[in-house]
Amino acid sequence: HCPYDQAGAILSFIYGTLSARSKADATSFISFDQSHYASDEANLAAEGVAYIPRACRQNRGCKVHVVFHGCSQSKNDVGDAVTHETGFADWAETNNTIVLFPQAAPSTLNPMTCWDWWGYTGLSYYTRDAPQIKAVDAMIRALAKSLNK
Repeated sequence: HCPYDQAGAILSFIYGTLSARSKADATSFISFDQSHYASDEANLAAEGVAYIPRACRQNRGCKVHVVFHGCSQSKNDVGDAVTHETGFADWAETNNTIVLFPQAAPSTLNPMTCWDWWGYTGLSYYTRDAPQIKAVDAMIRALAKSLNK
C-alpha cells in the first residue's frame, strides 16, 4: 500500500511515456490452460492469466508485456494480488498493452514457486533454450495467433 507505482516505473522505463493510467476492466482478465506449454522441466501451474484490454481485442498492434511473479507470489500463493493489484493491468488498459502473467508451480526443487533464476530446470535456465522461457514464448505466440484471427 505504498505510494510507489512500480508497474508504471517499469513500463515507462521500457516503453517511454505512457498514457494516463485507468482502472482495469475486470472482464478483460482471462485465465488459460498452461498445460499445453508445460513439460517436466518447465514446471508450470495448471492455469495462467492474461489481461487483454478491449482495444487489443478489437484492433491489432498491441504490445505484449510479460510479468513473472516472485517467489511465493504465484496465483496459488497470493490469489489475484499480482495479476489484479500490481497496477500492470491498469496501465495496460490505456496503453494498448496485453499483459501475460504466466504461473510457475512448486516442486521438490522449487518449494517456493519461483521462476528459475538458479538452475533447477537445467543448465540452460538463463538462455532462450530454457524450458520456462520456451513455454512462455509459446504462450505469447498462441496469444498473438488467437488475436489475429
